[in-house]
Amino acid sequence: MKTIIVGIGNPFIESDSIGIEVAKAVKDRIKADVEILSTTSIDLLYSIIGYDRAIIIDSISETEIAIIDDHDDSEYVNSHTISLFTTLKLGFELFPNEMPEIEIIGVGKAEVEKVVDLIIYEVCFA
Repeated sequence: MKTIIVGIGNPFIESDSIGIEVAKAVKDRIKADVEILSTTSIDLLYSIIGYDRAIIIDSISETEIAIIDDHDDSEYVNSHTISLFTTLKLGFELFPNEMPEIEIIGVGKAEVEKVVDLIIYEVCFA
């Protein structure tokens, strides 16, 4: 299964950079492509199209770690102009046969290494 890990965040704001930190930390530890983005715009779709599975890590302040199965953005708040969930919905409407299976890991106050361990497990054993 061809997998991509996408870390999303703002490298200049510590509370919003955990997606980037996790992506950097897993890059050499797993067999998956890794992408770092500072936006949830259409660029995200271009990064994930063509993969079988995309694991997306983004900062969500309400929780420590949450695997988000419901791609409804009404419960989760982020600092991006267009929400991650809206972008994914757009992708499934525009490219229904090309979009990968999506797994979103929302991270709040968790330690980077804790999230890295979760991703390694997800990629290697799930």
